Amino acid sequence: MERKPDSREASICVVCAWRETCVKKFSFTGQHCLEYTRDLTIKARPEGEGPKEGGKG
Repeated sequence: MERKPDSREASICVVCAWRETCVKKFSFTGQHCLEYTRDLTIKARPEGEGPKEGGKG
């Protein structure tokens, strides 16, 4: 199974499922890390929704 990030969202290290154990963290070349998999425990916000007032969430 090939892992490809959703083109509508950023594939950044801070939301990757492997962020704690990754040895490539912030060091890959090109636009996308080949090992990137979104952490499903981090809920995605609906498109266009910004952070809540008060700085949390």
